[in-house]
Amino acid sequence: DAVVDRNVTPKNRSGMGYFVQAGYLFTDRFEWAARFGDFLPDTRKSPSLTRQQELGTGVSCYFEKHDLKLQADYTLLAGPNFKALDHTFRLQTQFFF
Repeated sequence: DAVVDRNVTPKNRSGMGYFVQAGYLFTDRFEWAARFGDFLPDTRKSPSLTRQQELGTGVSCYFEKHDLKLQADYTLLAGPNFKALDHTFRLQTQFFF
């Protein structure tokens, strides 16, 4: 059994944000997408949190519509003034039968 300290106040994670994405299907097989997200913490309730922004781009290649596709994307997670915090590259495929 885990011991629970009832005197410890859980950390609050308050804030608001948004995420937008746009894409363009060049042909019936090739798509490009761009993404942007922004998290604005409520520093009155969560003073340890900082603003974070996300900027990304991706490509998709559809061999058999969504049943067989290959996707790749790159995302930059940044703090205030777009100071780089983390870079992510993802490559994935989907097989559906």
